[in-house]
Amino acid sequence: AIQLKNSRSIYLEIYIGNVQPNERDDKGIDDLLANTLRGHEEDLKADIDYLINERSLTGRFVQLYKITTWPDSKIQELWSLHNASEFAQRHKELLKQLPEFRIGKYRWRFNEKGEIESTQPVESEEKYWDEIIKEDRNGNQRTEYRFRYERCFRFLQNRGFYRFRAPSGDYEYIRIEHPVISTIERHEEIRDFVKDFTREIANEEVLEMLHRGGPQFLGPEKLSNLAFNNNIMFEEPRRDKQLLYFKDNYWEIRADEITVGQYSSITHQLWKDQIHDMNAARTERLIEVEKINDKYFNYRLSFTGETCHFLKFLINTSNFTWRKEKNGAEIVDSAEGLDESKVITRQEIMENKGHLVSKLCAIGYMLLSAKDRSVSKAVVAMDGKQSEVGKSNGRSGKSLIGELFKQVMPAIYINGKHKDIEGDNFLWDELTLKTKVVFIDDVRTNFPFEFLFANITGDWSVNYKGNRRATFPFQQSPKIYMTTNHALNGEGSSFSDRQWKIAFSDYYNDEHKPVDDFGTLFFDEWDFEQWNLTWNLMAECIRLYLRFGVVEAPSERIELRQLRQFISEGFLMWADEYFSDQEHFGTRIPRKVMQEAFFENSPDQRKWVTPTLFKAKIRKYCEFKGYLFNPQKYDPVTGLCMFLDKDGNPDDDDKSGGVEFFTLGYKEDDKPF
Repeated sequence: AIQLKNSRSIYLEIYIGNVQPNERDDKGIDDLLANTLRGHEEDLKADIDYLINERSLTGRFVQLYKITTWPDSKIQELWSLHNASEFAQRHKELLKQLPEFRIGKYRWRFNEKGEIESTQPVESEEKYWDEIIKEDRNGNQRTEYRFRYERCFRFLQNRGFYRFRAPSGDYEYIRIEHPVISTIERHEEIRDFVKDFTREIANEEVLEMLHRGGPQFLGPEKLSNLAFNNNIMFEEPRRDKQLLYFKDNYWEIRADEITVGQYSSITHQLWKDQIHDMNAARTERLIEVEKINDKYFNYRLSFTGETCHFLKFLINTSNFTWRKEKNGAEIVDSAEGLDESKVITRQEIMENKGHLVSKLCAIGYMLLSAKDRSVSKAVVAMDGKQSEVGKSNGRSGKSLIGELFKQVMPAIYINGKHKDIEGDNFLWDELTLKTKVVFIDDVRTNFPFEFLFANITGDWSVNYKGNRRATFPFQQSPKIYMTTNHALNGEGSSFSDRQWKIAFSDYYNDEHKPVDDFGTLFFDEWDFEQWNLTWNLMAECIRLYLRFGVVEAPSERIELRQLRQFISEGFLMWADEYFSDQEHFGTRIPRKVMQEAFFENSPDQRKWVTPTLFKAKIRKYCEFKGYLFNPQKYDPVTGLCMFLDKDGNPDDDDKSGGVEFFTLGYKEDDKPF
C-alpha cells in the first residue's frame, strides 16, 4: 500500500475478515452465499460497503480488520500465532485430545490439570542461566543473570544438536529428530533456536542477556564445544531392496512388490534431504515386463502408464524404426529379398523393446543406494544412430535422464567437454558424503574413460580446495552417469566391464523436442500428477533392476559406432574408395603398399598412424563392413581360422619372405591366392 501511494499516488486500504457466527454455522464466504444469503447475495456487498466507513468494522454478516498499517506481529495476534500458550488455549478442545503437538519448533501437551506444558522442559542441569540476587548498600535487591555454557551445550545436545565429522575432516552442525537428521547450514540457526525457546519459557531479562552476549555465548568458537555424534544408525543399503522417502510415508521396493510404510516403523535415521517434499501416492503398475528368452524382452503398458510423460519419452528414445513407422512400413518376419527401408522386422521391434528395458533397469541401478563390486559400472548414454565421427546427433534426450537424477537425489554435475578433465585436481570438489550420482555430461571425443576406473570399482579419493583430502569407501561413493555423442575409446574387459551402455535413437533432435510431444517442459512445468507418475516409474525401474539385473542394450548399433570412431572418418573414406577398386578387394597386397596408399591420401597421418595402428584399423574396417581379414586363412566350411600361434590362439597373419600381406574378402570367398 505504501509503495503504491509513493510511486503512483494511489492510496490502498487493506482489509481481512471473517464470517460472523450464525445459525447455519457458515464457515466462509462461499458457505454464507450458498446458505444464509442465498438469493440475497447483494446484502453481503452492502454490509461490506457499510463497514469500511464505520469505526467498529463489525457488521451483520462479517467482521473486518483494517490491516493497512499493521506489522506482521499484530496480524499474527488475530490467530494467536504470536504465542504458543494463547494458540493452544484457543484450540484447546482439539489439542488436548493429542498426546503431544508441535507449535513452531517446539512440542507441547496439556497435562491432567488442563495446563499447557512443554514436552521438553528445561531441567535443572540444562538451565543455561543463573539468577543471582544482589543487594546494594541500601538493601535494595536486584537480579542479575549469568550465562552457563556447559548447561547450554547439554540443553542443545538433549534436543538433538551435535557436530558431525565429514570424511574430509571438517565438521558440520546437525540436529537429530528421529528418524530425521537435519544439516544446519549456519551457526546462527542454533543461536536463534535458543532465543526462540527462551521467549517461550523465560522472562525478558534472560532474553536480554542472550542478546547482549551475542557471539560470546553462541558464536562459532563456543559452539565448537558441542559433542560429536558419528554413531548414527543410518540405513544400511541392501542389494535386495530400496526405500524412497516422502512427506508422510515411504515406499519399500523389492523385486516382487512395492509397499507403503509409515515412519513410525523406521528404526534407522536418515538425512532430511532424503525426504522428498511431496505426498507421492502409489498408482497401478505402469509397465509389465516379461523376459522371453536370454536375448529378448516384451512389455505391456497399463492405462496409467500411457499417461506418464517420462515413460513415453523413454519409449520414444528407444524407437529406432520411427522413420519407417512414419512412412507406413509393413511389419514382416524377415526382410530378406525386400527393401529394408520399407519394412520393419519383428526382430527390430524386439530390439526397440530391449533398448527400453535396458534404460529402465539402468535407471533403477542408478537409484539403488547399495553398491555391488560384481556390478560396478558407469551408465554411458550414447547416440545409437550412425553418423560421422565428431558429428553430434545431439538433442536425443540423453541428458534428461541425468537431469532426472539431479532432481531426485544428491548429485553433482561435471561438464564433459572440460579439456583437461583428468588433470583437474579439484574436479570432485563438490562431492560430499551425501552425493549419490556424478553426472558427467556430453564428454568429448577421445574422453579418457580409463581415468574413472578407480572411482567406478574402488574407493573415491577427493582433493578439496584448501589442501583438504578425503577418501570415500566404495560402498559410500556415488555412481556415475555419462552422456556422449560419440563412443568411448578402449578395448578389453577393463573397459567393457565398467560400462553399462544405453543407446538413444534420433526420435528427438534439433527439430523435434519432448515439449513438442507433451506440451510441457520436463521437471520445471510438471504438475503433481506427472511428478507422481514419474516417482512410480522410478520405483518400477528399481524393481525391474532387482528382478533382471544388468540388461545390456542390443549391441549392434553401439558396436558399429565404436568401430567407426576407432577407424576414424578420414580412414573410412579412404578405405571405401580404395577397396571399391576390384583390383584391391580380394587381392593379396603388401602391407607397406597399402599403407603408403593411405599416406598419399592423408599425409598428415604419417606421424600418427604406426604400422601396428594401421593394421588394427584395417581389421576394424573389416568388422565394420562385414568383410573378412585374410580370408584365405579360414576354413570355408567351418569358418574357423586354420592356424594357431604358439599360445594356441588363432593366427591369421599372412607373411612371406619377410613381407606382410593384407587381403580383404568375404567369408564365402573361395578365390585361390
